[in-house]
Amino acid sequence: MSKSIYETSMELLETSLGLTKYKNIILDLEKKFLETHITISDIDSTRDNLYNYYYEKTLSTDIDDKNKNILDLIFQDGNINEYSYNFLSNKVLSIYQVKKIKKSEFLVYDIFTKNKKIILPLTDEWIAIEKGDLIQTFLYNGTTPYFSTSGFIHPKEVQKFILKEVKDIKKNNLDENHIDIFLAKLFRKFVNSMRYFKKNPLEIYKIDL
Repeated sequence: MSKSIYETSMELLETSLGLTKYKNIILDLEKKFLETHITISDIDSTRDNLYNYYYEKTLSTDIDDKNKNILDLIFQDGNINEYSYNFLSNKVLSIYQVKKIKKSEFLVYDIFTKNKKIILPLTDEWIAIEKGDLIQTFLYNGTTPYFSTSGFIHPKEVQKFILKEVKDIKKNNLDENHIDIFLAKLFRKFVNSMRYFKKNPLEIYKIDL
């Protein structure tokens, strides 16, 4: 199995910083993820898309008070070139609604902005999508089509609920920090909807976790 962007980056980081400092950073990042999302041990190990989501989020989380993340440190130490750094840094986490599905690609738009249509390749990860679905994922810019390395599809039962919540966020002009917290809550709710699959997902999503 090929290594993820996260795994490769972590190996570079350990080489740059040494084992002790590296371990301290990883523990701090896992703590931050636990505080905002959910403990990584609660994610089913067979669900690679959720582990990748955790990796992607951790990769872009600030690790000090200077707003530096793992990628910043790797680039600073000269372990990746400027092109790779800019490409890996140029990603957007959001919720996207599926508008059209073709044979090898599908069209989505960001439900927070609605001002940009994005074409994604129809990979195995998204083979089950249907028109109207809401997917939460990281999208990398700079390629045509765009591509995502991790994400998940919210249950159909909660789509109207999420759209209403987003409408309220936009109406109140909430900033990116509020949106980030909202996305973290949705991640927890999605994981819990899988853990308690016998319950109606809408009941779980309406709980303010």
